[in-house]
Amino acid sequence: MKKKKEESLSSSESPLSFLSLPHDIVFNTLARIPRTSYPNLSLVSKSFRSLLSSLASRPHDHSSEDPRSTSTSA
Repeated sequence: MKKKKEESLSSSESPLSFLSLPHDIVFNTLARIPRTSYPNLSLVSKSFRSLLSSLASRPHDHSSEDPRSTSTSA
């Protein structure tokens, strides 16, 4: 009986999610994925699909790219 109670407690805990990260981190990460992959990624969940559609409607912004990729002259 005790084991069954432990199982029900662990199943009621919500798992950590990619979508629980701060929005700027999520958008920055997804912005690095080719838009051609969005249809496959949209199958993950409804909330992920909604996030991808909002990201796809934004114009591509190079300012969110990795700052190490920009060259600076010293």
